[in-house]
Amino acid sequence: MNRIIINILLFAFFPLLGYAQHEFSIHGGGGMSFLKYEPSIGQQNNGFGGQYGLGYHYFFSPKLGIGTGLEFATYKAKFNANNINSIHNTIDVDGSPFEFRSSLRGYEENQTATILQIPVMMQYQFGSEQQFSSPAVLKPDYQ
Repeated sequence: MNRIIINILLFAFFPLLGYAQHEFSIHGGGGMSFLKYEPSIGQQNNGFGGQYGLGYHYFFSPKLGIGTGLEFATYKAKFNANNINSIHNTIDVDGSPFEFRSSLRGYEENQTATILQIPVMMQYQFGSEQQFSSPAVLKPDYQ
């Protein structure tokens, strides 16, 4: 277990020592999320959602790289309606017309969406120096 923690710390802080050709990232977040729609009756309320993911970038040079990753995101909402009434004129199996009435009181619905994202990105870094590079570390030359 200690070896895993040491490896994670080395990968996390290695880019601070200078130019790294491989870059790994882990991210996560949470907060209020919603599914955007406007119901014709009732009320939609936001819920708690979040995201987490892993990323990898490979740099061809100190300024140009390509990246990909894997991210999961969840969005939640709740729908409430106190009174839903409907009346439909229809025909039964014997061909006789009738009026179908329905009524719902205190209807509640939990809605959840889980999304998987696999981004593919090109990255170009501006500037002559990386922001966190150490002056004592020698950077590799690319021809």
